[in-house]
Amino acid sequence: MKSNISKFLSLFSLIIICFYLINNPSSYEALIKINTRTIIIIVSVKFFTLLLNSLFNFELLKVFRLKLGIFEAIYISSLTFVGNFYLPGKSGASLRLLYLNKKYNFKSPELTSIFFYFVFITTFLSSFFGLISLLLINNRNVILKIGSLSILSIIFISSFYILKKNYALKNFPKSKISQWVNETKKNWNILSSEQNLLLKLVTITGVNFFLFATEIAIIFNYLFKDLAILEILYYNSLSVFSSLLSITPASLGIKEFIILISNDLLGVSLENLISVLIIERAISIVFSIIPLFFIFVNSLTQKPN
Repeated sequence: MKSNISKFLSLFSLIIICFYLINNPSSYEALIKINTRTIIIIVSVKFFTLLLNSLFNFELLKVFRLKLGIFEAIYISSLTFVGNFYLPGKSGASLRLLYLNKKYNFKSPELTSIFFYFVFITTFLSSFFGLISLLLINNRNVILKIGSLSILSIIFISSFYILKKNYALKNFPKSKISQWVNETKKNWNILSSEQNLLLKLVTITGVNFFLFATEIAIIFNYLFKDLAILEILYYNSLSVFSSLLSITPASLGIKEFIILISNDLLGVSLENLISVLIIERAISIVFSIIPLFFIFVNSLTQKPN
């Protein structure tokens, strides 16, 4: 059922995007004219985000007494990127968890707590930067601004509360589901009690957030010769949220919808926003060659069973 919904949304989004581009060729003219230097700079920034994601995985898994090698950490991040970009429904996370289960015998409760710890750190920081940037953006659409600020505030407070929370455990859970929930809580408590870990992961994710924002800033500067810092930070927050809500490959359609309905707050026309999105996606396809290369090299080094 979920797979069918994902396929339908992906196909529907592609049809809408193609129809728009056919009728608005100026939206992709900037992509055709983009120079090699700009592409190389953005791909280089993306590579640093891949390395930081690898460091995030390295620090997170250390809590469970697993010390990844440098190449293996990059491989896991590459697997996650490719899965999320080319497959639906956060498949990158599923591939990462499957790998850890197969190679290191990580159980479902451990994998679930790891996944949600990543999700709530990401939502915590994205909502924080989204709140700050939106508060400082001078915008006349008061209703949309207040509504967006309210939603971001709820997400920010909820994420912070969940990240700091320790869950009570049942002494003698009876059913298998109760046992699974108990074990997941136990592993979550291990993560949430590591204060140094939270600080490290928030720092890594924060640096990564600004690297993603740098990519958008380069595209904005290329298209408009203008660096609207607050708008770029808010755009980036929306982009990160769309990736967490992904049920289509690379949040196709979902990301466009979230960002385009916020064009009033961003102060950018729909046509210009679509140009940004097209260039961003096109360069991501080029960049995907790098994580695909790491996956290919890893497949060559694996010993057959």
